[in-house]
Amino acid sequence: MMHEQHQEPPVEAAIGAHDALSRRVSARALTLVAGACRGPYVGREVTPVGDSVPVAAFTQAARGAGLVVAPGGTTVALVGYGYGPADADVVVSLDTPYVLAGSQASVAKLALYGADVDAMRALVAVLTGRTAARGQLPVSFQGLDEERGC
Repeated sequence: MMHEQHQEPPVEAAIGAHDALSRRVSARALTLVAGACRGPYVGREVTPVGDSVPVAAFTQAARGAGLVVAPGGTTVALVGYGYGPADADVVVSLDTPYVLAGSQASVAKLALYGADVDAMRALVAVLTGRTAARGQLPVSFQGLDEERGC
């Protein structure tokens, strides 16, 4: 009987070694669901709301892009699975886009499929208009498909 030998993973497989890949995947998946076809969707000041973990990741990405994170800015609601609909200037679903159907956004609705700092960097690039959201919804459901006019 032959036994498999276990090898240590290569150094490049270490945690954090694929940050650039994570950013590229997040940027390609990010989907505009409602709003103008291209940003900017936020001003120089932003106010993230939602669970503390994604808000912290968003804050890091936003500050890294030169945005001011403070009360009174463009509100960006970060909504994950299990949370109800949101009402903000910009509503972003973090894992499943279903919550966007019941949410109210005065500027835009976006589906982000992640909540780490790399995903938030991709989001901030779209929010500031540096890049456009290029993804497509992976699901179809009433109340959401017809909102995007691009």
